[in-house]
Amino acid sequence: ALEFNALAGFLSVACPAGYYEISDAAGVASCVECTRGYYCTGGSSSTAAEKRKCPQFQTTASRGAKKMSDCFCVAGYITSEVNTGECDACKEGTYRPSNASLGACLPCPTGNGPLAASDLMQCTCPQGTFDVDEAPGIFDCKALEDVAEQFEQAMKNREAQSSPRLTGKLE
Repeated sequence: ALEFNALAGFLSVACPAGYYEISDAAGVASCVECTRGYYCTGGSSSTAAEKRKCPQFQTTASRGAKKMSDCFCVAGYITSEVNTGECDACKEGTYRPSNASLGACLPCPTGNGPLAASDLMQCTCPQGTFDVDEAPGIFDCKALEDVAEQFEQAMKNREAQSSPRLTGKLE
C-alpha cells in the first residue's frame, strides 16, 4: 500500500486596495469591499488587509476607499487649519452641507445657528425674533412684539369688515 503524507499549511489571500480580508468560521479567507467611512489599503493577512476607520468627524464618498486621503470632513465640519488631518466644527452662525468639495463653512443669513450646523435649515432667527416667512431657507425675522401687534391689528380689521352695518332711517 502506498502512503501519502502532507504538511498542513494555510492559504493567504491578497486583497486589492479598497478591500479588506475576512475569514469565515472555517478559516476560509475572502476579500470584502471597504465600507463607507473606512479606507482599506489592501494586502494579505500577513500585511494587514484590514479596514481602517476614517478619523473623527470624517467619512468617505462611497464604498471602496483606498487610502486615508479619501476621507473628508462630514457636514457641519471643516478641515482644521491648526491640526493637519483633523476636522473642526463650523462656528455658531455658520453651516456646511455634505458637499465634499465645499471648502468653507457658509454664514447663516440670520447670523444665528448652532455649532456644527450641517444645513441651512439649522440656521435660526436671533433670540426674541420669529421667522414669519414659511418658505424653507428664507428668513424674515421679526420681533415677537411686532408680530403680536400685526396679528392683533389684523384681527381688529377682520372684525370691522365682518360686523353687520345698519343702513337706513330709524323712525
